Formats: sequence, C-alpha cells, structure tokens
Amino acid sequence: MLESTSGDRIQGHGRMKLMALFICWSLLERGEAIETTARTVSMSQTWQRVYSDRKTSLENALLAVRRGAKVFLGTACGEPQLLVQGLVDRAHKLHDVQILHFVTLGNAPYTERRFDDRFRHNAFFVGPNTRDAINEARADYTPMFIYEIPDLFRRGIVPIDVALIQTSPPDSHG
Repeated sequence: MLESTSGDRIQGHGRMKLMALFICWSLLERGEAIETTARTVSMSQTWQRVYSDRKTSLENALLAVRRGAKVFLGTACGEPQLLVQGLVDRAHKLHDVQILHFVTLGNAPYTERRFDDRFRHNAFFVGPNTRDAINEARADYTPMFIYEIPDLFRRGIVPIDVALIQTSPPDSHG
C-alpha cells in the first residue's frame, strides 16, 4: 500500500512480471518504482536480485519520460495515480508528451488547459474525465476495440516509448 503526497492511500493491483513488452514502472511500497524491460532473466538469477537491482525512486522512474515521448497509461482502475501525479508535477520540464489511454476512471489532470503545451491526450475510449478536452479539440480520440490495442503496440502502428502501469509488489514466488 502506498500513501500519496496528499495522504490518499493507493493500493496496487495485478501481478508482478519480470518480463514486459515495454518499459514500465511499477508502484511499490514506500513510493519506490521498479523498471521492467523486455529482457529474459536467466535461471541462475533470482527474481529477488533482479527486483532489488531495478528498484528506483519515483523521480528517477519518470526520467524515462522525455520531450516528445509517447506514454501509455494503465487503464481504468489500474491507472497508476501516483505516477500520473508525478508526471504532472514534472510538466514544467516536458513538452509535446503524448499520453495514450484506453479509458480514464481516475483524475485526468494532464487534460487541463494549463498543460496544453506539455501533454496531448489521445483516448481510445472517451470517458467522463476526458470528454471536455476532446470536445474542445485539446485532446484526441482514436476509436478502436480493446482487443486491437496490444497488436497495434506490438506492430509499432501505435508506437510507445514508456508505459506507466500499476502492479502489486511481488509475493514470495515473484
């Protein structure tokens, strides 16, 4: 369980994986993050060592988001709210970051007018928190079925530089 700077408790969902298709950052206890890349871990390496080697601070994790980056955000209740807040807090250092998202159920501060020259949101499904920005042409809407999204990423049709996702810390099995 994490506690955000505003005192809200945030609980992770899902399972930790040591192999991922894209660079992703996982929320961990005490506000730490872990980098996961698409490289295979040899059998001689324990997951605990790999996990420990890849832990980093929220600030260091978000350094992967650079000017012009295409950032995919976890979807619905799996949206990493602490990472999103960290990204918004770094907005003054960013320009032209495209945020790709299937559906937003949490806050969508990156769609606020004050971030128009920092972030551009591209929704694959229009939710209540992004509808106004899309209707005002400050965000984009690319309609598609949810099952199409992984293949579009895999084939590079919709390229991604960074994926911000939420997972739970590993259990005793990794």
